[in-house]
Amino acid sequence: MQYTFTHILSQNRYFFLAILLVTQISLYGQTGQCLTGGCSTGSSWGSTQSTTSTSFVNSATGTWGGEYNTYNVTAGQTYEWSLCPTDGASVGSNSDSQLSLRRNDNNAALCYSDDFCGAHAKILWTATFTGVVRVYIHRFSCSSLSSSHTVRWRCVSCGGGGGGYNPCTSIPNISGCSVQTGIVSTTGSGAWNNYGGPWGVPGQERLFTFTPTTSGLHTVEILSFSGSWVDFFFKPTSGGCNSSGWTYIDDMIGTGVTASFNLTAGVPYYIMWDPEGTSSNSVNFRVNCPSAPSYNPCASIPTLSCGVATNNVSASGTGAWNNYGGPWPVPGQEKLFTFTPPTSGNYQLEVLGLSGGWVDFFFKPTSGGCNSSGWTFVGVILSPGVLPTVNLTGGVPYYFMWDPEGTGSYSVNFRVNCAPPNPTLVSATANPICSGQSTTLTASGASGTVYWFTGSCGSSGQIGTGNSITVSPTTTTTYFARNFNNGQFSPGCASLTVTVNAVPAPTVSAGGTTTFCQGGSVSLTSSGGSNFIWNNGSSGSSITATTTGNYSAQAISGACTSAVSNVISVTVNANPTAPTISAAGPTTFCQGANVVLNSNYSNGNGWSGGLGNANTATVATSGNYSATYTDGNGCTSVSSNVIAVTVNPTPPAPVVTAAGPTTFCQGGSVVLNSSYSSGNGWSGGLGNASTATATSTDNYTATYTDANGCTSSVSNVISVTVNPTPS
Repeated sequence: MQYTFTHILSQNRYFFLAILLVTQISLYGQTGQCLTGGCSTGSSWGSTQSTTSTSFVNSATGTWGGEYNTYNVTAGQTYEWSLCPTDGASVGSNSDSQLSLRRNDNNAALCYSDDFCGAHAKILWTATFTGVVRVYIHRFSCSSLSSSHTVRWRCVSCGGGGGGYNPCTSIPNISGCSVQTGIVSTTGSGAWNNYGGPWGVPGQERLFTFTPTTSGLHTVEILSFSGSWVDFFFKPTSGGCNSSGWTYIDDMIGTGVTASFNLTAGVPYYIMWDPEGTSSNSVNFRVNCPSAPSYNPCASIPTLSCGVATNNVSASGTGAWNNYGGPWPVPGQEKLFTFTPPTSGNYQLEVLGLSGGWVDFFFKPTSGGCNSSGWTFVGVILSPGVLPTVNLTGGVPYYFMWDPEGTGSYSVNFRVNCAPPNPTLVSATANPICSGQSTTLTASGASGTVYWFTGSCGSSGQIGTGNSITVSPTTTTTYFARNFNNGQFSPGCASLTVTVNAVPAPTVSAGGTTTFCQGGSVSLTSSGGSNFIWNNGSSGSSITATTTGNYSAQAISGACTSAVSNVISVTVNANPTAPTISAAGPTTFCQGANVVLNSNYSNGNGWSGGLGNANTATVATSGNYSATYTDGNGCTSVSSNVIAVTVNPTPPAPVVTAAGPTTFCQGGSVVLNSSYSSGNGWSGGLGNASTATATSTDNYTATYTDANGCTSSVSNVISVTVNPTPS
């Protein structure tokens, strides 16, 4: 993405209005990235290649992701390696490519590219040595890919036939201040690129030498111009005519444009302009030198004291120095002050009044002399406020200086805020305390705001502020109080250790199952102490739980109580309602009969007499019968209502006798007698009296039915034979 910046001079400070013009993939005939990082593992593929072609050529074909190709390079020449399809490269399917440029001898990283052209990579690099390099191909993130790639590469600066453009061949000298270079033109690719500025400068470099006679801020002024943007750089000639060591001045376009840079008198410099493109450019510029200063900032230097304002000090006109460590030019008159800090630590500059515009503040030890070198930039300010703190060594004299960013009228009133004294004492409303209790800490000797810390006398991670603070430590803890005033912490702290008498929470265990039926119980025991209080109000090491609830205990030691123990949950299941039983028939009957008893519960019954657990029971013997019910929790009800069953015995069979012969002629009879006087049942329909008269041939028996209606078994048999009357 290429941007153009419109430079706006406001309050002697450059603000940049970025206007996005156009996305260009190859505006200069060469592009590419040279990022840090990259991938470093893989295997070699193909032979080592060489080229002096300025057009892209193929490297080894068939290279997979996770492999690298090797290339010969020459120091000072600029090379490109591309996986961009627009450059003719071949990339594998699903390849989100990365290219990593590394030395071949030790695999040291040189350049890296990722996502330069869509999902693919392109490297632009100027060789810093002559030898062999590796270009790794990887799929993001540094993974292999079994798919063929072909990298395209070229020597951007070789000019097609080797050697290439050499900017060091002829270097004009700028003989003095404001001497024009004349119109100098370029076209085509240069030898170097990307050496300190924010933009690529692939065009032909134009170098000049210049030796300043005055130290200070010099300006480059373009007198005539054609073409596109050019970037200006400078460096001492002692660094050699090469691509390294350059300091970026600015990128410039158009006539009448100026840019400033600092030079030291008597030091020979290279001044270079380099186009941001390879099309035609022509530039005529000159170097404007600073005027010799007449103002002496060292003539009168007031002394500062902690917290004492300087009152309004005024400055107007051009100062003696400029540009000595801050980000902005400061051409105004410098105002110096001396200050000796009483202790080592951070000190704050507070501006109480300011008019005129932006002012930059600096400091340095006075041992460095009253001159333009060795200053450390503190900050820049436009209105009353505080500047970043500076760290000073106690007893060492320092210069403080403010310097306007303009040459108009300025007035500044400021002071040095020193660190407040340490608090003298920390006291507590209670110490020691029990775990879970609170105590209030109070700092004596407060100055400004008291900051509270734990662990150490810190300046960050505080736990609270104020002269007093209430704390609830869970373990023995040391608390530190530190004063903070005028943007400064006191050098040290006052501290107090709060002792926490922690009583360990006991452990509660159950002596049996904790779920049982009504009427049951479980013993709970607390261990891990000697005195305990239970949440149900009981005390002692053991209690018996008979009701549903959550049971816990706390240990007691002196005035302190532990945290709550683990909780034992006890569940007492209610016993079910007794079943209701009923008889399905008479409950008094004769031996051999039975009656069915029914329960209103379909299962879980327990019948007396061992009659099972179904919802019915069949009774054939005398007795009092009942049932209980056991539910799904195993809880058994009380007994049901009682049903009395009476089983009457069967009476003995009667004894039957004949009162006469049992064989006789037709027309005769025999009387049969029963041993029972009543209740008989004679066979043959002979009635139920105690006697029966048999008149026909048959086998005669009798049964006996007693008062309970119970009938005996059949009596003995009397056989009667009636002979017919002869004809």
